[in-house]
Amino acid sequence: MDVYKDTAYMLIDQYGLSTRFINILAEERNIEHLLEIVERQLSPYEKLELMLRVEGSDFFAGSKEHTKELRKKIIDCWTEDIRNDEYKKRFKTNVRSDKHKSRKLAEMNWHRGSAWPRAFMEISGIDPLFCGKKNSTIHYETYEDVEPYKRLPQLKDYQLHLKDELKAALDERGDDAKCLISLPTGSGKTRIAVEAYTEYLRPRFFEGKYLIWIAQSEELCEQAIATFQQIWQHKEFTESLRIYRMYGGYQLHEQNMCGGVVVCSINKLFNAIANGGNYETRLLIENCGACIIDEAHRAVTMMYHTFYEYSQRIRGEKMFPVCGLTATPGRTDDITKLTKFFVFRLVTPSLPAKYQERPVHYFRDKGYLARPIHEVIATGETYTIEFESGKPDPSLEELEFEVSRGCKGGVFDIRGTSAYRGQSVVDNIVPNGMGEADGPIIIDG
Repeated sequence: MDVYKDTAYMLIDQYGLSTRFINILAEERNIEHLLEIVERQLSPYEKLELMLRVEGSDFFAGSKEHTKELRKKIIDCWTEDIRNDEYKKRFKTNVRSDKHKSRKLAEMNWHRGSAWPRAFMEISGIDPLFCGKKNSTIHYETYEDVEPYKRLPQLKDYQLHLKDELKAALDERGDDAKCLISLPTGSGKTRIAVEAYTEYLRPRFFEGKYLIWIAQSEELCEQAIATFQQIWQHKEFTESLRIYRMYGGYQLHEQNMCGGVVVCSINKLFNAIANGGNYETRLLIENCGACIIDEAHRAVTMMYHTFYEYSQRIRGEKMFPVCGLTATPGRTDDITKLTKFFVFRLVTPSLPAKYQERPVHYFRDKGYLARPIHEVIATGETYTIEFESGKPDPSLEELEFEVSRGCKGGVFDIRGTSAYRGQSVVDNIVPNGMGEADGPIIIDG
């Protein structure tokens, strides 16, 4: 198969490029002048093939009038339904003229390797080779800090087993693969999921597919990005991976979208869908290769429900592979509610019987997790909590309300702002306020 020859024949036989128009394109590209110098006569097919070989993806790119006319001639041959659909995705104006729609689509900015060139080629049946790859402008600082390469530790046996189980589910079930990883905090569920799903989607990233990672907060989104960066480099893949931010003030932009990992907050995703689902959001769902939901025990809210329904409207009932991560299955009815949307395959390590009730003890006994030392530090300070009801002996319902709102102005606020309390904790951990700890220290409370 010769993609250049086949494309030349397609453009003439299927899309009706005339000899006159081909000669105009050849003259613009100095092909005619070259043929005069070498005293060579070429047929229209051969001229077109030569231009395609010389220019590659640049043949369809650019804003020259005849290049836009070339794109318009191809769009004119699309079915009316396809042309209308593509126009509605990208323009808000409602016009009836097919000529106007073709012209507006043909005049759209053509960013090599982005979503519009890929859609153009796919609809037209032209090889995606001619989409091109996005050219990135690089801005250099006046200095460079070279960070040391930090090789990640090898996965433990239980982590390898769970990773293999996830990949097997993906291979066997495809879009119907719905899994829930349950591991205690700190035992590596994030790394297991990232490794399994990036290895599964690696060849698909470069076909314009996306892995959607949904987290609860911006901080967790940044942590996820750092994990993807570490693991991609640790695997020593030869290709680059594009990671997109979709949270806070960050937005997706069509011209930058060419497959990869989209890390988003559920709030940002929900707002995009609730506001009608912009073109980028629809493009993301249409090309979603898989989705990972961090803290999946929370994924039963209205926001997630909206995301599920929107995805099912676009992709069908099965949607795409979904993996939930949680450290607390079974402690709440939320997991039961979640199964209304997904029938999860629960992925957990096989543990001896004595650890079934308290799995965290297994990970501590094996040395995978630290064994905490509980110590109460008396600061000598006293606090007074004033409840909204003003009662000195509030009911259980009032106590529940105060705790749920964080006892505003009470002990939870005071303990976080008390310098004396903070210094007491530091002095207790590091005697005399000086010295070095043997390892990381985690303070809870």
